[in-house]
Amino acid sequence: VGTAPTGSAVIVDVNVSGTTIFGTQANRPTIAVAGTTSGKVTGFSTAVIPSGGTITVDVDQIGSTLTGADLVAQIDVY
Repeated sequence: VGTAPTGSAVIVDVNVSGTTIFGTQANRPTIAVAGTTSGKVTGFSTAVIPSGGTITVDVDQIGSTLTGADLVAQIDVY
């Protein structure tokens, strides 16, 4: 994020065709309070994107005192 969150973290979820790829919700990309990046996240449970499938990113939490802003999500598909 360009503006770091305060009060609580920014948490995002990645979905394939509407279903989260994180079987364990604690593995979702999280940007800590005062941080600007989650770093590389690999703890997902879905590794296959079906033909015609869609990838979407949901912002599940934005911070509580000062919200994180200017989020950029990078998804590498091999």
